[in-house]
Amino acid sequence: MGTMSDNVPHDDSQDYESDSENSEMSQFDPYVKFYQSVQDARGSPFELPSTVSLLECPNGTKVYLIGTAHFSKESIEDVKFVISKTLPDVLVVELCDARRSAAFMTEEQIERSVKENSLATMIKSMGVTNGVAEYLLLRASSYIMKQVGMAPGGEFRAAVQCVFRQPHFHLLLGDRPIHATLQRTLDALSIWMKIKFFFSLLFGFSEITPEDIEAMKKEDLLEQLLKSLTSEYPDLTRTLLEERDLYLARSIWEVCGLSPLEEEVKENSTQLTQDMAEVEEGEKTSEVRQRNKAEKNGEVATGSEVEREVAQSMHARKYIHSSVMRERCCPMWPPMNILPRVVVAVVGMGHVAGIKKAWLKAPVKPKTRSWFLFRWTTRGLLLGSLSFAAYYIAYGTYRLSRYLALGSS
Repeated sequence: MGTMSDNVPHDDSQDYESDSENSEMSQFDPYVKFYQSVQDARGSPFELPSTVSLLECPNGTKVYLIGTAHFSKESIEDVKFVISKTLPDVLVVELCDARRSAAFMTEEQIERSVKENSLATMIKSMGVTNGVAEYLLLRASSYIMKQVGMAPGGEFRAAVQCVFRQPHFHLLLGDRPIHATLQRTLDALSIWMKIKFFFSLLFGFSEITPEDIEAMKKEDLLEQLLKSLTSEYPDLTRTLLEERDLYLARSIWEVCGLSPLEEEVKENSTQLTQDMAEVEEGEKTSEVRQRNKAEKNGEVATGSEVEREVAQSMHARKYIHSSVMRERCCPMWPPMNILPRVVVAVVGMGHVAGIKKAWLKAPVKPKTRSWFLFRWTTRGLLLGSLSFAAYYIAYGTYRLSRYLALGSS
């Protein structure tokens, strides 16, 4: 005679449900362990490097603003240190979608890419004016790279590599698109100033001394190059520095979980809305990182694998700016009332002061349809007035010529 368990029919559906529950719970295991690590790390005080500023938001979010020199090993160490101590929820880097490869390529790949990018290639992809400007800026970066012996953007690569070891994080490419910056920069110059500017980029380089290399540990040489250009071309200060400061400040603010219309800064909205209407061209790129199976087994993805995965996650690019992001960044992570958010922003030293200055003005109302309607209506009226004036000038000229012709006959 069989036992009772032998006589009871076996329900396969219960086993399936049990396996499903276990599978779902196992998916949360890395996050639970990481959550404990985050609590331990953020509960331990540490001394901030001199290049790091702490911005605290009303909702408890902390922003660690790291000012870096793009050719400095000390900046790379500062970035690694801050990320290891904070284990951030969001990483913001001073890159745009067109320059995203700087965060994922190796130095050898960057050097090879610089050599392969010819003037003809740039003109073909970006047009004559923008292509020439981009090529000359790339040439300036290549010159510094040869003198210093390292590729730019090492701090961005270090930051991405550090956060990609975490089970949970969000990556935001927070800078204004390079094509928009170049276009606005060139639009700010007259034809003569454009020619002079191009010649400055072609022949304005001096040899970088060992003292300059040492100075880069405290100051960004590339930013200093831009500042020297803006001292000679004042109009470039706005497009290369001030507008990008506003853009970066807005990018960082949007991932802090704050409402875009805070009461205490409404008085600043009007002017900054006008500024941002000019600054915001193109869409900021955000990417949500999910671990793959290899990483769950303890392996670290290579640079090419990381870049490919980020490219595949572009469907989530708008999620980080949604209203949901103001409460919790993703379903598998605690909301902000349980675990306050931490943001690490890696930007050039030259942008730190401008970002801090614009910080309280960052949450502004975006452009409305009425603004677009007003702008295009104004343009239409102006164009109509000019056409009307041109018609009457032409008509008056015609009548005058007829009158003179009749008088002479």
